Amino acid sequence: MAGRFTGIPVLLLTAWALVGCYAFVPVTAARPVPVSGNVHVTLSAKGTTAVQSILGTDINAIEGVVVRHTGDTLVVNVERSISDVKGVFESTGVPVALTTDMITDVGVRTISRKRTALLVLGLVAAVLLAFTGANLGSTGDGVLPPPSQP
Repeated sequence: MAGRFTGIPVLLLTAWALVGCYAFVPVTAARPVPVSGNVHVTLSAKGTTAVQSILGTDINAIEGVVVRHTGDTLVVNVERSISDVKGVFESTGVPVALTTDMITDVGVRTISRKRTALLVLGLVAAVLLAFTGANLGSTGDGVLPPPSQP
């Protein structure tokens, strides 16, 4: 029984790391593109064509860290390339310079209160279910009942 409960914290921490509590929020005047911030950039048709020689064909979005941002250019170290056709590819931080006509949308990664609340509630429910299941499976005194007589 103790082995089951030692695995629960490891499982919960793994779930926390995999799910994360982040969301990409669109860039606005109140929330500009931060240097060294994580972003999700949706590319225009011109942007898809421009990054083709660096990241491959059919890339329609990238995620990564902003290296530099000027009025008309955004330089991102690409961590992920996203394609509707080919899926998601991890990258090693290849820098890509994008002008405003190559970009359809930019989102900044921020902590999501909704996802955090749902994750915490899910973790609490999982722990409660684990304890309830463990308590239902035991007689309480550690002694098994005698076998029934035919």
